[in-house]
Amino acid sequence: MVPISQAQDPLGLSLRVSARLASELLHCITSITPRARYFSFLPWCVSDFGRREKAARADADLVEAVRLREKALTLGCVLHHDGGACRDGRLVGSDKAMEWAAANPGKTPKFSGLSFVKNPALYAYYNSLVHLGFFNETPDGDGSEEAETDEDSEVEIIDLELSELGKRVADAYEGAVGGLPVVGKLTKEPDGCKPGELKRWGEHGCICEVAKPRAPDRALLREVFFNRVGSPGPSHKFRHDSLTLFLELIDKIAPHDIMMHQDVFGDAVYFGATAASEDGGQIVQLAMSTPLEDISKRWRMFYFHYFLSVALESLFVAVVGFAQRAGMAGTRVEAIVGALKSKSVVRFLGRVLGKKFEGNFLELTPSQLFQAAGVAGMRGDLQGSDDFDRHFGYAHPLAERKLTDELRHGETAYASPEGVACALVLLMMTVTRYTRWDGGQYGNWLAGAAHDPYRDITVPVVLRELRDSFGNFCAATWRELAMLLIGRFVVSQHEVLSYEKVWDGSRALFHSDQGVIRWRGLSYDDIVVGNSRFNSAVQVLTDLALVERKEDGSVVEKLTAEGKRFLKAELAGTEGA
Repeated sequence: MVPISQAQDPLGLSLRVSARLASELLHCITSITPRARYFSFLPWCVSDFGRREKAARADADLVEAVRLREKALTLGCVLHHDGGACRDGRLVGSDKAMEWAAANPGKTPKFSGLSFVKNPALYAYYNSLVHLGFFNETPDGDGSEEAETDEDSEVEIIDLELSELGKRVADAYEGAVGGLPVVGKLTKEPDGCKPGELKRWGEHGCICEVAKPRAPDRALLREVFFNRVGSPGPSHKFRHDSLTLFLELIDKIAPHDIMMHQDVFGDAVYFGATAASEDGGQIVQLAMSTPLEDISKRWRMFYFHYFLSVALESLFVAVVGFAQRAGMAGTRVEAIVGALKSKSVVRFLGRVLGKKFEGNFLELTPSQLFQAAGVAGMRGDLQGSDDFDRHFGYAHPLAERKLTDELRHGETAYASPEGVACALVLLMMTVTRYTRWDGGQYGNWLAGAAHDPYRDITVPVVLRELRDSFGNFCAATWRELAMLLIGRFVVSQHEVLSYEKVWDGSRALFHSDQGVIRWRGLSYDDIVVGNSRFNSAVQVLTDLALVERKEDGSVVEKLTAEGKRFLKAELAGTEGA
């Protein structure tokens, strides 16, 4: 077995295409940059370093100086929270800091020899700070569209010079902690900062304290995230529109006691609806305001890719499972596809549709399945049309959200004939619905995220392959479709990426030789594709006191009074732009 990190994203669907889309839609808010106050605290670290250490010693090390301040803040926040961590997401290094505080009550820490984390938060937030324009440093590429990875890797930082914007946010945080004696004492006497002094830092400078009205940096951070400060590049407008879309959706669903989470957001932008209860009771229609139509459609493209990713990763899990059960003899794509003639597949489809389903699944076509699902006379010109959208809406049993839920949370096993059939139907539903967008403004935007069609897979790439192979692909049999989709977009794709990651392909979970697929002893059964930046974006809105969470902190419940006023102003500003 290999560490799970070596088996993640086996088809390159998340860290390639999905990451590129998300880096535009939520530019500079990544899965590892969830707390808003780090965006003022870290520039302040650079500024304070320049005033104290660098002015005194030319050989002073910036990263070590930031690391020292991060340790002090982290422990100060733990002490401020009486030995715990911030409720909505702890600082980097909080776990070790809590352990130290519990083992050393009332003791003065010796920061010169104390370490809470290998890599400081600066490494995680660095790219976002650069792209926001906080430093006099040009980002790689054009400085706006560069995809940011969500990997907390070490970066080379020798020296940084704050831009005018960087100085503004640094000065704003200085207004919160600059008057505390411990700030000056830390650099002169790092092993002499008493717990009470550090606790005061936590009281005023903790990442959760930015939500308080007294926080001097909160207003400026709102301007930063909502693109009022002139950050370079067009993607900052997408972030503004995305955050505004989040606020409006929260405001629309709150009266129905619906809490904001990833599934609700995906339902809203993809189907324009969601359910008022977990058991799918009352359906709430969710039309977004006119100023947010553009960003809503871009998010819909993101979820086209998401549903495709769930389908393909489900097929990948099936290939791994079939190969594992086959042992040394191996299996073939033909054998995996042939298993779909099982009567269990017919029973599964009957259960999904809520009525008897007959025939050999492999010899039927998507058009015939759509007809069985209530679309009379499925024609080629109905593919992706408004009629298709309306018929297969939010509540339809073949809607992508329901098939995804069946695969990820239902009783259908991935590596079973029913799981393979479900994934194939999900994939064909997604591609067929997408066809009305192909070649248009938003379809082209989605297609642009695939830089290399032999390594990057998204819906336009799959659609083109289907059209080239079958023409009217809805008239092709499920056998024909399964052979192409599993062979090209699962088996070949995984092997290509495996050799790209490691020269000898040792990270591949299977390998094929003359059509025989053999398992390599590595397991994979956890589909992790999703909207990795969603939680960070919601957390930023929480930090900025624009939204409120439930008392247990689990999900967002509603807008604050300030959030309502802010949303109204943002919609007015967007409309006039």
